Formats: sequence, C-alpha cells, structure tokens
Amino acid sequence: MLRPGLAVAGGAATALAVLAGWWWLALVGAGAVAGALQALTPVRRFTFVFMAGGTHLAASSLWVGAFSAPGAAVLVALQAAGWGLAALAVSRRTRWPWPFAVALGLSEWARGWWPLGGYPLSQLWLSQADGPFAALAALLGPIGITTLVVLAGAALASVLTPRCPSRAPLAALLGVAALTAIAGSVQPPAPVDRLEVAAVQGGGPRGIPAVRNDPAPLFERQIALTRTLGTEVDLVVWPEGALSATGQLTAADLEPLVELAAGFDGLLVSGVTERFDAVEAPGYFTNAAIAIEADGLVDRYDKRIPVPFGERVPARQLVERVADLSLVPRDMRPGERPPVVRTDLATIGVSISYENLFARVAREAVDQGAQLLVVPTNASSYVTDEVPVQQLAAARLRARETGRDLVVVGPTGPTALIRADGSVAARAPLDRSELVQGQLATRTGLTPYARVGDLFTVAAGVILLGMPLLASGRAQLHRRRHRHARRPRATTIDS
Repeated sequence: MLRPGLAVAGGAATALAVLAGWWWLALVGAGAVAGALQALTPVRRFTFVFMAGGTHLAASSLWVGAFSAPGAAVLVALQAAGWGLAALAVSRRTRWPWPFAVALGLSEWARGWWPLGGYPLSQLWLSQADGPFAALAALLGPIGITTLVVLAGAALASVLTPRCPSRAPLAALLGVAALTAIAGSVQPPAPVDRLEVAAVQGGGPRGIPAVRNDPAPLFERQIALTRTLGTEVDLVVWPEGALSATGQLTAADLEPLVELAAGFDGLLVSGVTERFDAVEAPGYFTNAAIAIEADGLVDRYDKRIPVPFGERVPARQLVERVADLSLVPRDMRPGERPPVVRTDLATIGVSISYENLFARVAREAVDQGAQLLVVPTNASSYVTDEVPVQQLAAARLRARETGRDLVVVGPTGPTALIRADGSVAARAPLDRSELVQGQLATRTGLTPYARVGDLFTVAAGVILLGMPLLASGRAQLHRRRHRHARRPRATTIDS
C-alpha cells in the first residue's frame, strides 16, 4: 500500500499547488508520484499514476459536477488516463524516472487539443504563476513549465534517495535551474503607448447557474460603476455576458453602451450573449466580445472554444438520456474569426473566459497584431474558488508568454490589470462590486514563445522519449547480430 498511497498523496499535493498557488507543492507532489514508479510492471505504473491523476483532477474540477456529474466523471477519467499513459514512458531499465516528466508535458499538450476540444483546467503549469518557473513562460510556454517542474521534482526525489542511482538527477536539477535563469533574462517587448484602463466588476451573488440568473441587475450595476469614471479613461472592459440579448443584437440593445462610451470618450469592450430559439430543437447561443465607441459598434469577436459540459454537451442526445441537462439547455455556436478586435485605439486580443486557458488563442491574437490582451470572463456560476483562481493564474502566464499587458474581468472576479511580466498592477477582491483602474501599455514585439509556440518543446519531447527506444532497438539488433556471428558454420566433406 506504500506506493499507491505515495502516488495519491502526490496527486493531492499537485492539486493543492494549483488551487492555492503554492508553487513548491507541485515539486513535492511530482516527486512523490515519480518516486512511486520505479521497478514496477507497466500495469501497476499506469494504475498508480492514474490514481494520482484522478486525485489531482477530482480535487481541482469540482465545478464540473455542478453542471453534470456524469460529465465530471468522464472529464476526470480522461485526464487521469493521460497521467497514467505518461507513466508508461518509465521502464524498469530507467535509472531514474525522468521520462515521466517529458511524457506528462506532452500529455498536457495533447489534452489541450483532445478530447472534447481540449481541457487545460487543472494542468500543472497553472500552479506556477507566483513561482520561479513562471519565467519559462516567455521561452517555452506552459508545456515547458510542466515538463521542467515535474523533471525537477523527480530529480529532487532521486537525489534525496539514500542510494541515488547516478549523478544524472543532480545534473538535471542544475540544468533546470540554469534554463530558468536564462528564461528570467527574457524581457517583454518595449511599450509603444500608455493607456488609462478600467475594469468594471459589477458584483452580485455567486453559485447561481447562468441559465437561472437574471442578467438585468448585473447590467445595471455595470452601467452605474462605469458612470463614475472620468473622461481621461481610454479603455473600459466589461465581463463576459454583461450584455444579454434575445436574438441578434440590435441598435436598441447597444444604445446604453454607446452612451457610456461617449461619456468617457473612449473604447468600451463588453461581453455579450445572444440566445436563439429554434423550432423542435434546443436552440443555440453565441458568446462574444464587442468593441463600442461613441459612433457605435466597431468590431466583434465570437468565442470559438466552448466549455465542455458547460457551454456544449458532446453527444447531447445520448447524454440527456442519462443526465439532467437543464443547466445547459442549449449549445454555444462557435465563431470563426481570429481572436482580435481592431479599433483606432489599438488592436486588442480577446480570449473569452475558458479560452484564456489555451495558450494558442493568445498566441494567435498576437500573431494577428494584438497590442494588448483582454479576458472577459464569468465565474459567478461556481460556488468554489478553483475556477477564478486558475483563470487569474492563466491570465498572468498568458501575459508573460506573449509579452502583452492584459485585463481580466468577471462579474464577481477575477478582475485584475496585469503587466507583461506577469505582475498584478491592480486587483479587485472576489464577489463584490469594484472598479479597478490604472495604466497599461500597448506593445508590438514578440517573445520567443510567441514566435515559436510549442513546436520546440513538443519536438524535443518526442526526440527525448524516442532516444531510449532507439537505443533499446539498436542493442537488440546488436545482440542478434552477435548471436548470429557466433553460430558454428556447417562444414562439408568432399568424397
């Protein structure tokens, strides 16, 4: 029972690292899980680490169960299977479990794409917003962070073993430290212009699903707070779904926002939902961000990645036979345009709520010329804090990856102004009505990660995992040739 207990304890530690931001616990937990892998059969390796991953994901994914218990079970099982498969990279011949770190990094990258369109919540890189490994974001991105955190944890566990198998774990620790120091020297692009920015957090009750929440009071609180702004504000950002419409937005729907923008003579970016009914069908809705000036609507971006079991139910007709889908009565219709709104003030990159967890969305925005990033979000449906905590951590790491200042705002939080180095310039407490205001910069240069993305880390991971397999294949081929050379040759006798 020692090995399974160690693996489960490690999964609990990594979950706490994500939820509480205690970055060092990720090292401890990863080291415990890696330490449980040595000298085990493949079946036991998979089973123990599946248990660790299940513990990690169940603790940090409680919100899914509020929408769909079967959906939560599916998500946890699929993600935990990614952990278990990563454990299979460690063989009995491996002197210390470094392949687990590389494989888990690749697993998290793959799980950012499949299944269900990707599910990056609860991934290990989210634990590092306040830690030294956050510096790696601008160089290697989230998957590089996960890989090196697990590698450092596995190496530390091996070094502390009474009989350390070799000097390789110590060398790995020194290499991780050196690479992190190099990444820390990467500076964000220089500012181009300074903007006075305000994020408006309207407040309201938490724990009420969006489908049962009246949007009108939030809209009124958003307007009241925005009217307190002076005329020196350049950009105001509202949360996801701050404006709600039945059917397509009309000029009458936009009129209050246009009046507000004229009042402070700047740009207003607001989250918008449009609900469409259909005959003999559940209907659908759109989730968008619009840019408004005194002259009216400037541009619009429609969210492209829906929350699985939150905004879209896979195989809905099948799932509704075994689960209550009243909290998700209709699916989101994804948009198709790049994640930017283009305005005279600046080209602004947009990641709506869940999309903030995907590094590729922010990278695409920067590739499209985004000079500043905004994240309208809404975590009001959740009673617990695991979603707002992870949203803020993701926003801080997105800022470092892209070298862009960023605004994140939700009706009940998280709401913050974030600098390009990941530091928080101003922040509102969760739950209450609050207006956060300060200066942020527009920027145009690119960080190494914004240029290359995950190409380097994925390629390097595949090569590293392939090297032991290649070496094993060569050794087997050499042994076969050696046995063949030693076979006695048949002789013939002339008559």
